[in-house]
Amino acid sequence: MRERIQVWCSFFRPEEVQKLLRRPSTANPGAHFEEVLREVEGASPLARLLYLNYRTYLPEDLLVKMDRMTMAHGLEARSPLLDTALTEFAGSLPDSLKLRGLTTKVVLREAFRHLVPPSILGRRKMGFGVPLGAWFRSQMRPLVEEQLVSPNSPLFEHLDRDQVLPFVNEHMAGKCDHGQKLFCLATLSLWLQSLSRN
Repeated sequence: MRERIQVWCSFFRPEEVQKLLRRPSTANPGAHFEEVLREVEGASPLARLLYLNYRTYLPEDLLVKMDRMTMAHGLEARSPLLDTALTEFAGSLPDSLKLRGLTTKVVLREAFRHLVPPSILGRRKMGFGVPLGAWFRSQMRPLVEEQLVSPNSPLFEHLDRDQVLPFVNEHMAGKCDHGQKLFCLATLSLWLQSLSRN
């Protein structure tokens, strides 16, 4: 289960990561997930995955992004569905009230059925993704060239440039959308650059 969720949550497959590295690594990128999943060893697969999300994806990704962006603009945000009593109650519910076939959030949909129109209740989940792919081919192309193409990039002290360039070239040629991968690589490069300045 841990390996499947790790691949589902990652932009790079494990074999891609190993090929990117200039030196082989014995690090276990899934160790954190394994540790969290051990805490709920006897629970159902759905309960374990929800617990993993609650302990990792929310505090380490979604909530921190929301907090930083709202604070940067002088806003205070709240996540009412993450109220402690409510999350504890939701966590205690049986799987059948959370997931039924391909229908998610079963009990939430039932609770709000009289308040929300059917077109919204039945609508697919919609994220807030940004068009990284298009940006990297246009206004952010110089960043990609500086951080992911230039032989002087600090990234290439750790990663094999010959393995990075195909992602850049395929993306720029429109053969694939590697926007998320390029974002990860550019972020790593900028972070390495900031370390060298300090």
